[in-house]
Amino acid sequence: MGRPQAVYFEQRYTRDADVVEESKRRRMIRWLKKTIIGIQEPPPMAPSRGRHSNNSSSSSNPSPSHVRKYSQDSSSSNEGNQTASSHGSYMRSKSLFNRPGTSPSPNPSPSRAEGGFSVYEHHHRHTPIYRNDPLQGMEKPHVLIIGGGVGGLCLAQGLKKYGIPFTVFERDPAPNYRTQGYRLRINSSGYEALKTNLTRDNFEVFLRSTGHFLPGFKYLDAHTGGAAPPGVEFAHKSNITRHVFSTDRAMLRSLLLSDLRLGKDIYYGMTFKRYEIQPNGRVEVHFENGKVFEGSVIVGADGTTSRVRRQYVPRHVSLLDTDSGAIYGKTPITPEVEAHFATNSTTMITSQNPMMSLVVEPRCATQIDTRSYLRATGGLDNAANAELPDLHRYLCWVLVARAEHFHVHEGMTVQDLYSMGPEQVSELSKTMTSDWNPSIRLLFERQAPEWASFLRISTMAPEIKPWTPSQVTLLGDAVHTMAPAGIGCNTALQDAHTLVQAFRDRGVTINAIAHYERQMRKEGEEGIAISMEAGRRMYNLPDVQNMYMVPN
Repeated sequence: MGRPQAVYFEQRYTRDADVVEESKRRRMIRWLKKTIIGIQEPPPMAPSRGRHSNNSSSSSNPSPSHVRKYSQDSSSSNEGNQTASSHGSYMRSKSLFNRPGTSPSPNPSPSRAEGGFSVYEHHHRHTPIYRNDPLQGMEKPHVLIIGGGVGGLCLAQGLKKYGIPFTVFERDPAPNYRTQGYRLRINSSGYEALKTNLTRDNFEVFLRSTGHFLPGFKYLDAHTGGAAPPGVEFAHKSNITRHVFSTDRAMLRSLLLSDLRLGKDIYYGMTFKRYEIQPNGRVEVHFENGKVFEGSVIVGADGTTSRVRRQYVPRHVSLLDTDSGAIYGKTPITPEVEAHFATNSTTMITSQNPMMSLVVEPRCATQIDTRSYLRATGGLDNAANAELPDLHRYLCWVLVARAEHFHVHEGMTVQDLYSMGPEQVSELSKTMTSDWNPSIRLLFERQAPEWASFLRISTMAPEIKPWTPSQVTLLGDAVHTMAPAGIGCNTALQDAHTLVQAFRDRGVTINAIAHYERQMRKEGEEGIAISMEAGRRMYNLPDVQNMYMVPN
């Protein structure tokens, strides 16, 4: 049986959301603002009639024959930045056109509190590089953000803080449509990005809702249960530990959504279709539901399978299939589990034959007085602590390996893996680790099977080829997807930080975008290189020449 080839697909990372747990996180954020910080958050604004659609993104799935070997000699000719005009009629959303004489921006400029200032008060500090910059001097600039993940929302928070008009468009029909992953490790660069982009009050809520991360890894051998053999440690480990936090991804996303007005600052059910650059230099964005919005800049923050990237620079950034996969899971913390695993720091468990690794993240601590919170929400006398999110009660883990090790049954295909339900994925994790030490297998035997999910591991090619800056740019996984190594989220946050600072200092101009893209490209390439090295040590990640390029 030959090596299975990956099939291109729109990847869903986790199962459908537990609506109750998601609402608990949002409730805790509101309580922190009201009780600790003293902020009364307004209720969410009802969406405008007809604004939402249940239409979710669903790209075509080419057959394996469409997956071709990646070559570093791929064409790097500059791509056209606009499409043919639409021949059909469409609805114009005039509230976002921001032309002279129209309604004001939905994001008013802030006061000078916290050192913030409107971009209009101090517009340009640098001489423009592009003399024919179509954005230079454009009245009422407006940034259109495609994608409401962590990176896109951090960008939105920064733009809002500095009075730069924006709108976020998210393809999911609702904020809690699906779970938003498990644990995140926020490193010093992610910390600085959040500190800069969030208001002082929201940043304080972030600090209160997370736990300080204890640096270092505990390395164990999967078969003996004892200390791992020498040589498995990460060579790239950072010595910076002062501002490193462990946070719940859904909790962070709930915070990044706070203060964004539904139907004003953010729209759901908006699946990107295409953009068009107009003769006046502005851009129109078309969505699958037929709606059209206009602005001055588009930021593609729409993830690994970015449609914005596919239209804009399909040959400059190459998405590669690594012929590897991962199973994500959660295991309730019991005294027996706690006796075998460190719950306050990361544990790395390695198997050399076959080569695979298990990373166990620590419990997600917070600096919240839980008794005060439960007393305020009526959950103190409830034996199940009904109002308390499940932040502290699980260990989150990921099992990573080459694709061949997931094919545990004769005739099993890659499509079988993609179509598995959570319980099937849970059983697969047990089968793959059947010869591991019982003390390690405990994590799989006691897992919550409804949380198990499989995903393929993809990465961008190590080189992000330059393109001519324009009114369109990319952020986060849309431009530098990385293999799992705890770096991708922080790099997306850093992108958001860099872009906000560029717009603040240089105005919403192509000059600012050029400055941002130089830094983004540098940081992205460094992150990709680090994650590839980690993959080689953890699960024998293949060389780039042996990866397959995912078709656009």
